[in-house]
Amino acid sequence: HSTGYLSNIVPSCVDMDSGLAGRNYYDSTNAARSFKVDMSTGVEGLKPRIASKYVLQALVAEAGQNVHDVVISVPAYFSDVQRQATVESAEKAGLTVHALVNEPTAASMYIAQNKKGLFVVYDLGGGTFDCSIIDSRFGAFDVQATDGCKIGGDNFDMNIMRYFIKNGSVPIHRLNKDARFEIQHYATKCKVKMQKERSTFVVDLSTWGGAQLQFSPQTYTELMKMTFAETINCMRKLLASWIPSTEAYDILLVGGSTHCPYLREWIEEVTGQAPEPLTYDPDRVVAQGAALYADLLERGLLHATVSDVTKQLSIGMWDGTVSVVVPANSKIPLSLEKMFTNNEESDKLELELYQGQNIMAADNEHIGTLLYEYGTVQPPRGGHVIVNISIDMSGIITFTAKNLLGSAKTITLRRKD
Repeated sequence: HSTGYLSNIVPSCVDMDSGLAGRNYYDSTNAARSFKVDMSTGVEGLKPRIASKYVLQALVAEAGQNVHDVVISVPAYFSDVQRQATVESAEKAGLTVHALVNEPTAASMYIAQNKKGLFVVYDLGGGTFDCSIIDSRFGAFDVQATDGCKIGGDNFDMNIMRYFIKNGSVPIHRLNKDARFEIQHYATKCKVKMQKERSTFVVDLSTWGGAQLQFSPQTYTELMKMTFAETINCMRKLLASWIPSTEAYDILLVGGSTHCPYLREWIEEVTGQAPEPLTYDPDRVVAQGAALYADLLERGLLHATVSDVTKQLSIGMWDGTVSVVVPANSKIPLSLEKMFTNNEESDKLELELYQGQNIMAADNEHIGTLLYEYGTVQPPRGGHVIVNISIDMSGIITFTAKNLLGSAKTITLRRKD
């Protein structure tokens, strides 16, 4: 998911008609882009899954060799549904996924492979953000906590475009799809120019029926802070919860959107310390870390070298709230047993599963329904079922079940449609 002007990186831009992806479609008004945030196993996630398949095929072609076995990086905040969708996309591309690795974990592995320390990884891409606390002071890469949201450089481009349209009096309601894309593309170019020159320049919107206006570093900074405020709050929350005020740590910037010097200065202003110098390429470091992860996996050293965490897993309750089964930032891989029962007479047990840290079920992501069929009608508060929940290193969840007598029985997970 690159910014497109780096020649040897394949941008996630896909012509859905031809099934071709890559640099040739970066400027195309018909290309699908910024689709990773919408990954899902349901109908609404079909286009992102297909587009991801095409990107993976383009990457294999770029590699110039016969690739079948892969490790894929994903945002740390991805749910089980999004991880399952990612695996499905790879399988449709003819690939076998041996593991999924969280992007901040992969990045820190590459950056700090020869350095021990406590790291705060601020990972800001085109459409996604993650922040992770990772400790390698004792040799292994131990992920302490992670959080994230659907915000990235694309949101920044859109906010700059909206500013241009509003303040440049562009008659947006008269413009067609191609013209709107051109203005957004122009906003992206102005963003890059500001980051390089850091001085006021004139924005000319006459091509789209608008006026000329001054675009200053102050305006740029205000738009940036408005766009990325949630990412800074996320980082501050993790720092407050997981790192004592007396503890020393390093801040690692990852992702194409962290090229912005104003963002670096803002992070330093908020935390009181400057992020680590970019002795690495923030556009490539996740892929480089994923390669290290794959090497450790192949050599059987992964579990001794890397630990990660998972999102909160909950069961929906009758009053619309959730009951936590697996707390947020629990270490994975994990396996645990929980006993469930019905509160009403029924021949089956149905459990609604959610991922997210909100109290109300509707504010979390519904990942599916667990269904256990008793075979006979059970009375209220009867029919106890012991469910085993396993989450592997890829963050993917599996379930098995048994009754109190220990007899194993099929339990099905109806994933989100």
